[in-house]
Amino acid sequence: MENKASPTTAQTSALVPWAKINVDIVALTQWNENLRKWISQTILERLVKEFDRVNESFEKQGLSDIKIGQVGLDRLRKTAQIAHVTHFIPSLPTLIPFLEITSNQEYLEKRIKELTRGGCMSEFKWNGGSSYNGKEWDESLPTDSAIIMHLLASYLDTQLMPLPSMPDTKPFSGLYYIKSKDKMPTLTPSSLFIQQVSEKPPHYRVIVGETNYEMVKGYSNLFHSILFFLYHVNKQEHGMLGRVNLGRAGVNMLWIIEHKIIL
Repeated sequence: MENKASPTTAQTSALVPWAKINVDIVALTQWNENLRKWISQTILERLVKEFDRVNESFEKQGLSDIKIGQVGLDRLRKTAQIAHVTHFIPSLPTLIPFLEITSNQEYLEKRIKELTRGGCMSEFKWNGGSSYNGKEWDESLPTDSAIIMHLLASYLDTQLMPLPSMPDTKPFSGLYYIKSKDKMPTLTPSSLFIQQVSEKPPHYRVIVGETNYEMVKGYSNLFHSILFFLYHVNKQEHGMLGRVNLGRAGVNMLWIIEHKIIL
């Protein structure tokens, strides 16, 4: 007979990594909420506004047949290579990497707008998404977890500085986020990154030094992984990722993991 852990046991074991660093469930719940708000306000809302701005600019430039969410990535990339387009829409080349999670641009734009509603990602479905073209979400579409992790990685790529020794490597995606299809790097005492263990169902864990830290499975897995990573950036790297501070002097993310409970 298979011996399955009860939900309570599973939840308790998932909190072990947090207990080891003296973070209790109350603080973790607050951090989770802080992170969701930060992602919503800093990434999702800004993206939606930028989509609208870029689409308006396309219209003004006589490119009314091109709209984010209505044309494919290849068309957007080719458009971004046109000199007069980048002159009038300089943000377009920076915006394109955010869209590279799926070839289905119509669904992606729609889902980002849906996740923005309410300011705290209340529509987030960790192992799914929303209906599309009158049909229920299916596995041909990215999960919300995959979308959010990709958007976070893309955002941090725009905020961090490439290493002088690796100028062509994306400063976050190429160093601190390992996808399930990527080769696992050799671990060292200074290793620190988020690893995507599986795409569907989505599951992430955090590597600190030569130790793999498994986070809770399911709905909170992505958020807990990001929070655990942030905690160790703050503790081990003094809040620095490369040459950029994640605190108030830089990306301003570290308030997310402050112990103070905001009432």
